[in-house]
Parts: sequence; structure tokens; C-alpha cells
Amino acid sequence: MVGTNKSSEENTQPVKREIGSADDVLNHLIFPFLDFKDILQPICTRWSILANSNSLWAPLYRYHFGSAYDHWSSPLSHPSDVVSVTRDWKMIFRSSFVARYSVKGQTNDFGWPVRVCPTIGCDKELRSSFEYDRHMLKHEEEYCSNRIKLLKKTKQRRNRMHMKRRKKK
Repeated sequence: MVGTNKSSEENTQPVKREIGSADDVLNHLIFPFLDFKDILQPICTRWSILANSNSLWAPLYRYHFGSAYDHWSSPLSHPSDVVSVTRDWKMIFRSSFVARYSVKGQTNDFGWPVRVCPTIGCDKELRSSFEYDRHMLKHEEEYCSNRIKLLKKTKQRRNRMHMKRRKKK
């Protein structure tokens, strides 16, 4: 079967998907065309299970809002610190939908459309270009300070390991 991908404007070719089960039919042929409130209505057990699945909500997020902007929402960590970061895409979708719906069509006094911060989990209303830029710089500053702290921890860890090796010799 064939579906379309709204988030990639440059690629207007339909995306081909293998449909092999009832779950695939729901995920690829039915759910993308429903409002999120309709998806959450319990029809049957299978529907309820799939409606709470991250495998459904992550693609729906991309379909409705474009690629998730999470550059600043989770700084890279040292390989030994890696913890599987599982996002609750259903909650992220819901909060993004509500935030964007609440500002839909609003403009400031100069005609600038009110926007919502694109960073996952933020959803702050930004009412001017200046406010948008300032807010995005705040995310960048927070990310950089967290990244510096992480690099310092990594350096301290390496120094401790190096000292232990020297003591063993």
C-alpha cells in the first residue's frame, strides 16, 4: 500500500510501506487520517494498545509538525552514561497540538504570527521575532552549559582512570 509523507516537501513521491497485519493497516492507513482525539477513543483492545504505542505517535508527530527539534532537549552523554531515553510521543504530540492550536491565527501588533517553541517539551508561546530569538538562545545556552558540565565529568573520569592505571604499574 502507499502513504504520503507530509513532512518532506522536497520528496513528493509516495512512501511505499509493507502492509502485512491488522496493526499495519491501523498504523499506516487509518490512524494518520484521524484527529488525535478520535485515535484515543477506545474501539477495541487492539485499537487501545496501538493508540498508546510510541510507534504510532512518533510518525504522527513528524507528519503534523515536521521533524522533532530535540537538538537542545537532550545533550549527548558519555557512552558509559548512556541510558535509553524513551520519549512519550503521545504526550509530546498532545502538548504540541494543544500549544499550536491555542495560538493558531494569532498575531502581535505588527502582524508577526505567534509561534510556539519548536523544541520538544517546551511549547512556549513566542509573540515576536525578538522573543523567539531570545528564547532559542536560552535553549542553546542551557544546552552548552550542560554539555560543558558533561565534558568536565568525562575528563575527571578519565583522569581518575589514568591515575588508577599509574598506581597499578
